[in-house]
Amino acid sequence: CPAGKYLETTGNDELDDCVACAAGKYSEVDGSPSGTTCLNCTAGTYSNTTGNDAVGDCQPCAKGTYSTVAGAAARSTCQPCGVGKYLDTTGNDAEEDCVACSAGKYSDVSGSSSGTTCLNCGVGKYLDTTGNDAEEDCMACGEGKYSLDTGSPSGTTCLNCPAGKYLETTGNDELDDCMACGEGTYSDVDGSP
Repeated sequence: CPAGKYLETTGNDELDDCVACAAGKYSEVDGSPSGTTCLNCTAGTYSNTTGNDAVGDCQPCAKGTYSTVAGAAARSTCQPCGVGKYLDTTGNDAEEDCVACSAGKYSDVSGSSSGTTCLNCGVGKYLDTTGNDAEEDCMACGEGKYSLDTGSPSGTTCLNCPAGKYLETTGNDELDDCMACGEGTYSDVDGSP
């Protein structure tokens, strides 16, 4: 029997007597007397055809997906990375292979194959954790502060309004948002709410 097939009985007289390795398996052995020579496609790959005769017949899970299943017979075993993550390589075999969006970014797309789906938090906001999945995760700079940066990974980019000015709102994105102290009043404190 050719590679990709085996025959466990004796006295056979036709090629059609050979049994094909099942989907999700392959065998590179010619004349195999046993189905044990049919090896599982590794986790991160699958094969939906029978009679595979080379490891290359096992197809890798696409970018943005992974599979922990060895001997997978269908592409559906390849699971998408969750929101807040992406995967830009093929043939991955663990959820841990999915890469979290960095601090300052978020993504609401599952099965993403590129870090470009990780979007920056807007100006006046920051995000100091990774793997975030919604714009609402971005935190507004506090009262008395503003930020000019997009995709800020830390609240340290929130700048204080200078002395003599104050700001009672959050999430501000420019120095001009800071209000001057009124007539007859003053503030010698930076970042005054």
